Amino acid sequence: MADIAQNYQTHRKFVPLFHYVLLPILMLNVLAMAYHLWQNPNMFTAWALVMGIAFALTALFARVFALAAQDRVIRLEERGFRSTADLEKLVADGDLAAAILVPDGYGRALLYGSGVAQNVPAAADWIRKAASLSVPEGIFLRGVLYAYGRGEPKDDAEAFNEYRRSAEEGYVDGQLQTAGMYLTGRGAKQSDNAAAAWYLRAAEAGSPDAQAMLGWMHEVGRGVPKDLGESVRWYRLAAAQGNSVARDHLKYLETLP
Repeated sequence: MADIAQNYQTHRKFVPLFHYVLLPILMLNVLAMAYHLWQNPNMFTAWALVMGIAFALTALFARVFALAAQDRVIRLEERGFRSTADLEKLVADGDLAAAILVPDGYGRALLYGSGVAQNVPAAADWIRKAASLSVPEGIFLRGVLYAYGRGEPKDDAEAFNEYRRSAEEGYVDGQLQTAGMYLTGRGAKQSDNAAAAWYLRAAEAGSPDAQAMLGWMHEVGRGVPKDLGESVRWYRLAAAQGNSVARDHLKYLETLP
């Protein structure tokens, strides 16, 4: 069955784990504490009831906030909000959540000077906000800040940690950087096997750079069995997307007897 394009009407509002498990548990806890307070009034039970209500409300408001932010982002995307001028208007209007979450958001624009004056300290603030909301691109960009010492102290280990966090969320650029750091041992313990595993995830997601690297690893036998057939297969996939390195290696391998 073909995937339904996400829009305001079709995007996911219902989360079974939250609605069927977490929220009922919290509400049952509140009811249990209320019953115990009625049966045996004391300060300890009263405090437990207050804390139970606080936890339930926190979980509910967190879900409502996330849903509201997601709704705003989708509405903005449907209206064609893409330019940095649009993002600056969101900031001026105080719609910070939408400005953080819109793809190619404000932090990236400020970091690279895309359509706005480059401002690394301000970019770092926006990127931290996005990372704190677990936005994969924000997490990845925080890794960039650590990797190059821009807005954060230069720290390869912290860069690796942020890249890997974004990689685990399925962010392809994060998977590429994680693989590269495992391959070189920069910021992480060197591991050809781990590098190959992350390149495979990115390659399967369609990254031509990862496909070319996986072709090379199969060509030389690093992290994976040496297999020229597999090497050619991955090089062809990368070359079909315009990767010149893969194209050059492919020409060489196809001349072998």
